[in-house]
Amino acid sequence: MGLSSHLEGVMNGPFLIVAGLMWERMHLGATSKTIGFWLLIYGAYANVLATFLAAWWPAGATMPIAYQTAAGTEAQENIVLFVLFSCAFAMIAATLQIIWGLRGNREVT
Repeated sequence: MGLSSHLEGVMNGPFLIVAGLMWERMHLGATSKTIGFWLLIYGAYANVLATFLAAWWPAGATMPIAYQTAAGTEAQENIVLFVLFSCAFAMIAATLQIIWGLRGNREVT
């Protein structure tokens, strides 16, 4: 799980860089961009946090391929599960918002 946490950090870094490069091309209002920004930041850091906590505690029941001998307490498993689900929601919402913002106003000729 420690390796998984490291890899999540390595993969989220370039994703945030690419999102930042596309940021000015998005056709969204200031509030939408602010919400999207914080969703991306939360999602990236929560992803690393969830895998780090699963490595620190032996709590990876929701990730059986990465952590085959997980045996954390119920509270530890629930914390990891909550952070993973909230991270997934944040990243999906932010990615959909980026896609929506990049659609632009295309004129048919």
